[in-house]
Amino acid sequence: DEEEADADADADAEDDAAEEQGDDEGTDEGNDARKALQPIDVDKARKLLKTMQEAPQKVLTTNQEPNPAEILTSLSIIQEGQKELEKQATLARMSCELLKAAVEHLNVEDPKVKDDPPPQAITDVIRQVRLQVFGTDSEERQLGPDPEELEEECRRLEELIASQERDVEEYKKQQARSRKVAIALQIRKD
Repeated sequence: DEEEADADADADAEDDAAEEQGDDEGTDEGNDARKALQPIDVDKARKLLKTMQEAPQKVLTTNQEPNPAEILTSLSIIQEGQKELEKQATLARMSCELLKAAVEHLNVEDPKVKDDPPPQAITDVIRQVRLQVFGTDSEERQLGPDPEELEEECRRLEELIASQERDVEEYKKQQARSRKVAIALQIRKD
């Protein structure tokens, strides 16, 4: 029981340190966005749930009359676990809401709404997702060729097509002349 209490105290201290560090990073909205985008630690949740289930079983499976201190300890383990799981569920809900809002912002077609700057949390979410998808140099990296290069390539292709159309017309004229000459020669022979 003492080992579990020490482990819980260490985990709480780590959480408190992480929260304190997060508070120095900027606005609460930005911190919420960062917290909400943290992946949910399913293994940690499973271990916590297992601990919550084992704590009362230890008290109930003893052959002796349960000690009130042991009962209170097991209840406090269950309460702490429940608080942690509720906190993770809240963060998961926040994450879903932020991601939905970011997607809605990116998909807005109304020019009046599109020009409005999004809240900082949504901007942070979009920035973090871009970093996750494209890496750290996403701003410098372009997705596809430069628009000016495409325009130049289109002009070159249009000129090439026009040149080929002229060549085809010239070839057709030569073919027609050749046929006329062949017909004229055949008529003279006959």
